[in-house]
Amino acid sequence: MRDHLTDFYFAHNLPHTLFEDLLRQTLSQRVPPQDIVPSIHTELATLGMLFTQGEAYEALEHEERVRVEHHLEQIKVVLIKAMISDHLEYIGIAKEWFDIADLQAIRVRWIGSGKIGGKAAGVMLAECVLRKSSDWDFLQHLCVPQSWFLGADMFYQFAELNGLHVHADQKYKSEAEIRADYPTIQDQFREGRLPDEIVEGLRMILERVVGRLNR
Repeated sequence: MRDHLTDFYFAHNLPHTLFEDLLRQTLSQRVPPQDIVPSIHTELATLGMLFTQGEAYEALEHEERVRVEHHLEQIKVVLIKAMISDHLEYIGIAKEWFDIADLQAIRVRWIGSGKIGGKAAGVMLAECVLRKSSDWDFLQHLCVPQSWFLGADMFYQFAELNGLHVHADQKYKSEAEIRADYPTIQDQFREGRLPDEIVEGLRMILERVVGRLNR
């Protein structure tokens, strides 16, 4: 009963960031036993908890790191599936190249929720592979523009907010019907209102970019 009450009052009275800080401190002080059992349920944990656990694993000395490598790989797979792609072929390659810092760099530039999309996924993986496998002379010519990512769920929220989901069956119509509907659909998209979460995210990006341009 005491444990349940502790969980209840913590969840309703203290910020989640405090929980992540406490978890990070605890994990950093923990000495992994010979047979290491993850302290979190990887499939149910929040992204913050997964990043905290992953960072703790990557900070271990080599001998300890080897014993948790399979747990670390599982965390990376879950993060990749949540933020980037759930295609098995992509995951199979990405988990070998992305480390937690690479995934964190995507997370801090990720607006909303849902996957960042195929093109962005390919660019980020290609940049990671080239950065970690190329010689210094080649890297002098490698430049990937700083990017931010709108999660795929934001598009669905935009469509739902503006009643655009009624057009989801367009691809099943004849070419003549599609052409006839196009001007109306174009106007509806143009006049649509973005969800507040997207507006705040885009405002943050503009403030950063304008701030740099004014320096």
